[in-house]
Amino acid sequence: MFKKDWCFSLDEQIHEESAEEGGMFARSLSALRRGPARGVAGSRQIRLFHDEGTLAQGHRRRALEATAMARTHGDVVVHTVPALSDNYIFILEHQKRKQVAVIDPSESKPVVDRLEDLGLSLDCILNTHHHYDHTDGNLALKDRYDCKVFGFSGDSSRIPGITHHLSEGSEFHFGDELVEVLETPGHTTGHVSFYFPRSKIAFVGDTLFVMGCGRLFEGSPQQMHASLQKLATTLPADTTVYCAHEYTMSNAKFAITVDSGNQALADRFREIESLRSQKLKTVPTTMEAELKTNPFLRCGDGDLKRCIGMAGDAEEVEVFRRVRQLKDNF
Repeated sequence: MFKKDWCFSLDEQIHEESAEEGGMFARSLSALRRGPARGVAGSRQIRLFHDEGTLAQGHRRRALEATAMARTHGDVVVHTVPALSDNYIFILEHQKRKQVAVIDPSESKPVVDRLEDLGLSLDCILNTHHHYDHTDGNLALKDRYDCKVFGFSGDSSRIPGITHHLSEGSEFHFGDELVEVLETPGHTTGHVSFYFPRSKIAFVGDTLFVMGCGRLFEGSPQQMHASLQKLATTLPADTTVYCAHEYTMSNAKFAITVDSGNQALADRFREIESLRSQKLKTVPTTMEAELKTNPFLRCGDGDLKRCIGMAGDAEEVEVFRRVRQLKDNF
C-alpha cells in the first residue's frame, strides 16, 4: 500500500521500449511480403489486402482517425479510444520518456489496435474503479504486455490483475510527471481519480461527467457530493478533465430542466447539440466549464434551488440528493 509521502517511479521498474521506425504500418507490410500468417488462409489474406496500396490506405485512414482523437498536454499525449457503446478508454503517451499508460480499459482489442497503429507498447494500467466496463481488458493487456496494474487498495479483490495499490494521497510518476491520487467515492465506494498537476489534466472515471455525475451504485449522496466538491476545490479551473462516458447530450437535456435560468448552460447546450448531431465527442471538458454549467457542482446556487422547489437556505448536500433523484428518474 502506498504511503502519502511515498513516490513510486515507473522509470525504476519499467523497461523503456522505443517503437521501430514505421510502426505498425512497416510491420504489416513486412508480414504481407512474407505471406499469410499461420492459420490464415492465403485466399482470405488476398481478399483483405490485395496490394500494398490498399494496406497503406487503410493505415493512413486509421492514422488520421487516431490523430483526431489525440490531444497534447505538455509532454503527455492523450489518445481517446471509443469502446463498447459509450465508453472512452484513454491511452497516455509520455513523449520524452517513451512510456505508455492506459486508463480504464473496458476491453482489450481497441487498445491493442490503437497501440499497434501508434507503434507503442504498454507499461501500466490505471483503473478508476472496479466496474467491468472499466477493467475487462486488464488481464488480456497484462498478459500481452506484462504491464503493471494500479487501482484502489480497498478493491484489490475486485480489480483484475492489480499489482499496485492506491489510496488517498498516493503519488507515483508517469515518466517524469507526478500523478496524484484522489479518493472520489460515490459511484462506487472505491473510486479514485488521477490528477497530473504539471500537465493540468485529470481522469475522473465515473465520478464527474460533462454536465453530470455518476449514479450512486454503492456510495451515498454525502460521499458523492463530497467527492465532487473535492474535485471542484482541488483541480484548478483550467484543468482538462477526461471522463469515461459519452453521456453529455442526456446530461444537457436534464441540466436545463433544473437550472433553466443559467445562460451559460443554455449556450453550452447549443454547442453540445451541434457536436452530437455531427457524432463528435464532447470529452474532455474543463473544470471551468463544469463549475458554470454542471448542476451537480452548482448545488449552492439560489436560482437552481428555486428551480427545483427548494428553499434558499437548503443545505447543499440535500440539494445534491434532490438533483440526483430527479436525474435518476429523468
